[in-house]
Amino acid sequence: MMTWLREGGPAAWSIIAVGAAATGVFIERWLFLRRARVPIDDFLQGIFNVVRRRNLLEGIALCDETPGPVARLVRAALLKAGEGGAAARAAMIESGSAELPGLEQRVDSLAGMARLASVLGMLGSVLGLMQSLDALHRRAPLVHAGDLARGLWSALMCAALGLAVAAMAWAGRQVLVGMVEALVVDMEEALGRVTEELDREDARRARRDGAP
Repeated sequence: MMTWLREGGPAAWSIIAVGAAATGVFIERWLFLRRARVPIDDFLQGIFNVVRRRNLLEGIALCDETPGPVARLVRAALLKAGEGGAAARAAMIESGSAELPGLEQRVDSLAGMARLASVLGMLGSVLGLMQSLDALHRRAPLVHAGDLARGLWSALMCAALGLAVAAMAWAGRQVLVGMVEALVVDMEEALGRVTEELDREDARRARRDGAP
């Protein structure tokens, strides 16, 4: 393998560097997004039980102990729960808007790395072909197959390596995009269910206050 890379020249090593960077970004983002997602049904049920007991401080503490954007959205809602469902909904929307950039951070960099690997592969291919043509020019008319093989091998090596790294980086990006979308769906579900629960709690409180 090392011999193949040496034959590929600087372009091949540059592609390997891009692949290593893409792998690092993917692993870091995958771990981050995996930790950020919690079992939403269990978490919200625990929050609703606390809200029904009118112990908002316990609910806020539960949110502080739970990682991920859903918990931070719910915390924002609980802090505004005394002002009604509309205020809680607005607080959750604002919190969600603040969370999205963090979830999407560096995900699109994988697309850039995929394009860069493709360009470097093409560059290595062109340089390899130029090397073969130079050998053909210098040794004509007594040209041997070995005179051309090194340049052609370098061209093919760079093309294959560039495409492989580009495909890997693009596939990694798609996996991360799917994870981000799943978190956004959870956030939207939490928004709807929490505000609905707070509205019901407001209605129950109003009936209790209005009862003779």
